[in-house]
Amino acid sequence: MDICSNQGENILQRWFDRQCLIRAELISGNVSLSFTGTVARFNNIEVVLQREIDEMSVSLFAASCKVMEPRQGQEAEGPWKFYRLIVQIQTDGGAQCVLHELREGAELRAIQ
Repeated sequence: MDICSNQGENILQRWFDRQCLIRAELISGNVSLSFTGTVARFNNIEVVLQREIDEMSVSLFAASCKVMEPRQGQEAEGPWKFYRLIVQIQTDGGAQCVLHELREGAELRAIQ
């Protein structure tokens, strides 16, 4: 599955090339998980985020996704103070995963 911005840019490829810091929040049933890292690898059925000691895989197989970007002039409001782009994914198993591309300066708050 290709995840593209409103301008048609492949988001996962950009995140991989630029080594953007991504915060993933996964909710499945009564379990939630937060993970912050960079894109280690991706293909049509999964994206793998990594940090120094571990990694997390998000299934894209038969998933649906929604890309959210700030409107023109909205960059400094609400969540856009911290995030450049947000991708919501619902996996085929029903789990919800939200990937946030962190803005520069938000890295320290993400790790804490």
